[in-house]
Amino acid sequence: MTKFLLAEMTWPEVRDAVVAGRVLMQPVAAIEQHGPHLPVDADNRIVTSILEEVGRRSPEEFVIAPCIPYGFNDHNMEFPGTVSIRPATFLEYCYDAGHSFATMGFRRILWLNGHGSNRPLVEIAVRRITTDTPAYAALADNIWAKVDQTLRLRTSPLGGIAHACEQETSFYLHLRPDLVREDLIADELPNGLPEHVVHDPAALNTLTFMSWYSQRTKSGVDGAPSHASRDKGRAWFEGAVGLVTEIARSFRTMDLPARHDERPGQPWSPGLRSVPVSERETS
Repeated sequence: MTKFLLAEMTWPEVRDAVVAGRVLMQPVAAIEQHGPHLPVDADNRIVTSILEEVGRRSPEEFVIAPCIPYGFNDHNMEFPGTVSIRPATFLEYCYDAGHSFATMGFRRILWLNGHGSNRPLVEIAVRRITTDTPAYAALADNIWAKVDQTLRLRTSPLGGIAHACEQETSFYLHLRPDLVREDLIADELPNGLPEHVVHDPAALNTLTFMSWYSQRTKSGVDGAPSHASRDKGRAWFEGAVGLVTEIARSFRTMDLPARHDERPGQPWSPGLRSVPVSERETS
């Protein structure tokens, strides 16, 4: 059986995965409060479970790295159980992990993010990995909204999907129902906030704005978990696995034209770990 978890491979098996042109997939999320009813590992469990299922179904195509479990989370620190990593530290950590994968020889590195405040930092890291190494790195983010747009399973009103909400609670009910405190599920919807800053993907949310989370919610819930169900969780999970597989396959087979440099003199790359243009061939 072909191994798909990086942590379980020997170094020769990793080398073989590189030679086979498999995509290295990196889950990244957070340890943070998810209301009274969900464990603090919700984001990590969801993204890791999705990627591990992707790898399990297509082990010849993908390698799944261990989850980076902590993220940028200052806004949630007033709720116990939350861990936050300083933005610059987190960005450099992600960059160093991706640079290591490129050094191993992987030429396609796909990140799946499960925590909203990580997004700009991971995006910068993957851009730098692409410009500083022979690899192409990319970020898949907010796929839950795309899955729901296809399946249209939600029943909650506007504001019902944001945090510890209908969707995250459904995912967790599918993955580990024994850890969900169903007796403590209670909705807490945004009150008095303009739609431009409501986190629900169905809202206008045209402003990037994050207050302290205690200003948005008393319980830590931002949404309507009472609308969650195991059936929704199973359907959303399957939809996410299918979408991520489709994205990863297209990324794996992506063929870009050769670079050309119109500047006079010696070509160079701007990153700290730059490589000559001639060495930036991709498999």
